[in-house]
Amino acid sequence: DHAREAGRVDNATRSSWTDKEVMYLRRAALYAQRDYRVDESMRLWLRLASLLEAGAKARALVQAAVQARNAGRAQRAQAIFMEAVALADVGNVPETLGLAYGGLGSIYMETGRAEMALDAHEKALAHYVASGNTRMAAVVHGDLGNVHREYGHPDQAEREFNIALETFRKLGDEG
Repeated sequence: DHAREAGRVDNATRSSWTDKEVMYLRRAALYAQRDYRVDESMRLWLRLASLLEAGAKARALVQAAVQARNAGRAQRAQAIFMEAVALADVGNVPETLGLAYGGLGSIYMETGRAEMALDAHEKALAHYVASGNTRMAAVVHGDLGNVHREYGHPDQAEREFNIALETFRKLGDEG
């Protein structure tokens, strides 16, 4: 009976421990990321995601996917980004959807899937516009310009780059 009672943890204590673990994991993941330990950072972001719900979980997954991409694991990154999209879509988190779709667009471009890259970046742009994040919308215009340039559409590339440049100038940021 003593062992059973000692093993019981009330909800307040469990929540307190979970909060501390979440804080630790976030800091540890950022520290590993800062030191370019991408495998460790990815593992920590995934562990953190397992403790979180909906939008916060999707944001942690985006970070894990970025680390997988940095480690050269395009397929793993793609799978994690897609999981983040599904969660952020359910949670209606446009900023996170923008990040996840932008990450997918970059992976698609790097792996030679131009149409999928354009589609993903267009979705990212729509989510940033919906959330009012003008700066990230301009970044995505630049990404779209890169895709168009890479795949032989110079007029569309120039249009996207000009939109990005004009927006950055309005924001007082040379990009």
